[in-house]
Amino acid sequence: MYKAILALGLFVTSNLYAASGTCTIEGSASIGSLDLEISGCKVIGVGKKSGGFYEGSFYVPVDGLDAGFIPLRTRHMKSKKFLDAENYKTITLDLNKVKIGKDQSFTGTIKIKGISKPVSGKINFSGETASARFEVNTRDFNIPEMSHLGITLKEKMSVEVYLSSL
Repeated sequence: MYKAILALGLFVTSNLYAASGTCTIEGSASIGSLDLEISGCKVIGVGKKSGGFYEGSFYVPVDGLDAGFIPLRTRHMKSKKFLDAENYKTITLDLNKVKIGKDQSFTGTIKIKGISKPVSGKINFSGETASARFEVNTRDFNIPEMSHLGITLKEKMSVEVYLSSL
């Protein structure tokens, strides 16, 4: 299972928040074992608090993703076969209006390789921070099975997003 952690720093401007931060993705295999860490990306976006609710739109530039100490892995990840960084410059996440509180359900849309799919999950707000969790199936975005030397990465990604104001 991939586990993506998006750490976002928020800059307060009235009730609008211009977001920036970093992204880390860890993967696990359905056969064998594999430590995969994708880092080095920027997370950019804007969120808004209003009347006890939060909504926002965020994106990650695909070209900024780095699969670590194996440059070939990074090239494959960005290749036309997988994320197609040349034609699809960003991965976006739009959160619909969600009530600010503990263990709230949320809905939104994630867009990868030009394909938008609904996403839902749980989000927790605590003061000026929030954490959200949802799953994404790579096959929904025309990303084929990733396998090398008998190690196959699972197609489901568990995504965790952390928001905090500075």
